Amino acid sequence: MPPTTFGVMFRRDFAPELLPAFAQRVEAAGFDELWVVEDLGFHGGFSQVVAALAATTRITVGLGIAPAVVRNTAFTAMEVATIARLFPGRFHMGLGHGVDTWIAQVGATPASWLASLEEVCVAVKQLVAGDRVQVDGLHVHLDDVALVHPVAGAGPLVSLGVRQPKSIALAGRVADGVILAECSGPAYVAETRAAVGAGSRITVFMNATTDVDAARVEVDKRIAQDRFASQMRVYADTGLDLHRELLIAGDPATWVAQSQRWVDAGADSIVWVPLMSDPPEVLDTFIAALHAR
Repeated sequence: MPPTTFGVMFRRDFAPELLPAFAQRVEAAGFDELWVVEDLGFHGGFSQVVAALAATTRITVGLGIAPAVVRNTAFTAMEVATIARLFPGRFHMGLGHGVDTWIAQVGATPASWLASLEEVCVAVKQLVAGDRVQVDGLHVHLDDVALVHPVAGAGPLVSLGVRQPKSIALAGRVADGVILAECSGPAYVAETRAAVGAGSRITVFMNATTDVDAARVEVDKRIAQDRFASQMRVYADTGLDLHRELLIAGDPATWVAQSQRWVDAGADSIVWVPLMSDPPEVLDTFIAALHAR
């Protein structure tokens, strides 16, 4: 079994010009991964990935996630292939549905969320691998399209950042892995592992903080939202303390040990995520936590 990898997220709230130095510190500290976010109105996903990869030499940089329906599929594949060739073996592409209200704001709501994600994921992987693609789907329409510079050999990982059971099953069928957002506890990870099988990579984002009270407030706000219902469903009537179940919190020296619960449940990659209220300097605490293992 491959060793568990540890990563850090560069929050959308951090100024983009801080990213190169942030990425360098993440790499120098010994982390395996850095993840960036593409949320409406914040930073562009692919530009962040390139900036972080160009500033480092070893770590994997993940995009978690790019909404599948907001870009033309062929042009998405061009971005993925170019980055993968510039930085071989270091790019992890995340695709997802995106937040439905944001997708509606930009006029990109698909006829079918599930079909559109499947069509985009399959076509992107085919194009990046060098296939000539002809498809007239519900969402993707490509007429004899091929990339001039595809990726030879093993391409970049393409994972789906999804929550609902049908979407997770889709990830197991057409993607290399699944990305689970914050508030995905060990029981939800275990359920996901059973759904996608042993061959899929599971990356889990989880809030990590020394400020337990602030973390509880943030978790309570999240789990009250409808879009987190699928993640919460597995905890109905369990009586578990959800704050303990969904967080890494307290003394940083215990964070790696706390993360083991997610590893035991089937996670391959553990990505510590700052709270919304944390400044970029929170990276000091994350580094101390990693070094304490």
